[in-house]
Amino acid sequence: MAAVGNTINLFGGRDGAHKELNELYSFDTCTNKWTVLSSIDDDVGPLHRSYHSTAADERHVYIFGGCGVTGRLNDLWAFDVVDQKWIEYPTAGDSCKCRGGPGLVVARGKIWVVYGFAGV
Repeated sequence: MAAVGNTINLFGGRDGAHKELNELYSFDTCTNKWTVLSSIDDDVGPLHRSYHSTAADERHVYIFGGCGVTGRLNDLWAFDVVDQKWIEYPTAGDSCKCRGGPGLVVARGKIWVVYGFAGV
């Protein structure tokens, strides 16, 4: 999860049947209300995943990597909380291995991916 202002954003994970999810929820800490920003039925946004990383700046919630239905991922997405839409960034390719449990930091207009499990 990651916060933008007074709002905490939560993406993906697994349900009780160990099925990866791709919903994006927000929790407004001022009103104590949950909102579904992107649901499992939407055809846009990141693939289902768990063990991914989430970070935020003042306008975007970023999602990177994790473990998807078919294996580890290295894709980067952002949800624009103002325009309420997903942005897909170019895939990292071989420059950044697919990984679960990565660290993700967003600061001063840059995004850093650190550690995570990428081996067999």
